[in-house]
Amino acid sequence: MNITTNFGAPMRNSVRLAGMILCAATLAFTATACGGNTEAAKDNASSQETHREASRGQAITAVDPWIKAAGAGDTHAMTAAFMTLKNSTDDPVELVSATVEGAELIELHETVADDHGATIMRKVDGGFEIPAQGERILEPGGEHIMLMELSADFVAGDVVDITLGFASGEELVVPATVREFSGAQEEYAHEETAKQGEHGHEDHDSDH
Repeated sequence: MNITTNFGAPMRNSVRLAGMILCAATLAFTATACGGNTEAAKDNASSQETHREASRGQAITAVDPWIKAAGAGDTHAMTAAFMTLKNSTDDPVELVSATVEGAELIELHETVADDHGATIMRKVDGGFEIPAQGERILEPGGEHIMLMELSADFVAGDVVDITLGFASGEELVVPATVREFSGAQEEYAHEETAKQGEHGHEDHDSDH
């Protein structure tokens, strides 16, 4: 009996010691695993944020941006920029401004017919809304970005940066190619009776 009792005590101590070692090892593994998960979570969050930033950068894209060739010394010294703006987000985005080096005054314009049937180019109040998951086309004879008071020539073949400004405060720099455009030979004559920001077109095809 004594032998059994004396033998049993060391065994219990060994089991207890083994249990403590196992517990400590388990705690160490858990701490390491948690630390690894934390680092993995941080890496994953960073990756997701980078993806979101990249997505925001690609949210608005300009397809086929171009500017009609014109010279600073031309009559009225005006020209226009055109493109298709695509919005890949789930919210509408509003274009409110644009800047181009070589044009001192830039406005967002629409082309409409007045009460007499004449084509009128009119400044837009507010901006151009690009619908969620949609697009807005800026084209000759329609909505466009009007470049006025030119201080530089826009020569066919040149590439000119257009900085688009949105209501959110974000900007998008768009490289636009300057092109000759035969449909843009109309006169840009300011009408004394027109509203401020409106210009009359003397032509009949309403192209810019």
